[in-house]
Amino acid sequence: MKYSSIILPIRWGLTFVAICSILQFFVVGGINLIRGYSIGTYLTHKILLAGVVVLIVLSFKYLKKPAIFLCYSLTGSFIIIYISLIGIHQGRYIEEAERYYNTGQYQKALLTYKKEAQTWYHLLRYNYNERIAMNMIAKTYCQLRDFDSARDTYNLITDRYAGEFYAGRAQERLVKLEEGLKIVTYYPDQVPETKGFPSDLYNIARTYQYDLNCHTKALEIYKKIVEMDIDEKGKKLARNQIEKLTELQ
Repeated sequence: MKYSSIILPIRWGLTFVAICSILQFFVVGGINLIRGYSIGTYLTHKILLAGVVVLIVLSFKYLKKPAIFLCYSLTGSFIIIYISLIGIHQGRYIEEAERYYNTGQYQKALLTYKKEAQTWYHLLRYNYNERIAMNMIAKTYCQLRDFDSARDTYNLITDRYAGEFYAGRAQERLVKLEEGLKIVTYYPDQVPETKGFPSDLYNIARTYQYDLNCHTKALEIYKKIVEMDIDEKGKKLARNQIEKLTELQ
């Protein structure tokens, strides 16, 4: 009797903890929906798994009863299907968006990357692809010459994923973006009239290419250099960059 009076409260306490461990997964999923982005850790999955294992162990001797067994089976199946379906579907938009991006269909790429980062059921659990998509959304805005939106997106990444790899990467890209915008501020007013090599114009083109990640504008300027009345060496440098950018599209 004394033994049972000690074990029973412990059993009920562990059962309560196990149930809470399972429920937290769904609570966190709901919070993700409210705040608009997925959680940044697999910890909720591990806690869920631990809770399920503990609950099964505690209820092992009762599983022979058909009603209890059916209840556990349905609950376990639901959890497995729930997690699996979300996990399988996460990242599916990335491949499609990359095809659009690599072929220069930037508007379609932007919309598809946003689907990965904003689709509601992707937010119910951890989604590493969300970070990739957010980074590419910023880069795609640059390709579309929407530098204000690119800046806002980089700032959002920095705040949302503070301390993570993509936050640091976004901060680096943001610095380059701001510096690049300062350089190209006076284009096309600074187009040189000289017949010599247009170094200023060439630097502006490279700024669009590397700092601003705006290949369409870089191509436009390189083509302008090729059409200028300059020596063939200068034109060759521009043509090489045109070929390189064309291969990327």
